Amino acid sequence: MLIGPPLYGILANVAYTAGPVFDMIVYRGAPLRHLLRAGYVFLLS
Repeated sequence: MLIGPPLYGILANVAYTAGPVFDMIVYRGAPLRHLLRAGYVFLLS
């Protein structure tokens, strides 16, 4: 009970930070525009 919440917080922040970093390194920004457009289409439908 004492280790779980801090560990969860640390791992959540690592995953939240690693997503955009991974996207920039692997895809070099190209899929980001495609995903943004897909998000707008999903939002408006």
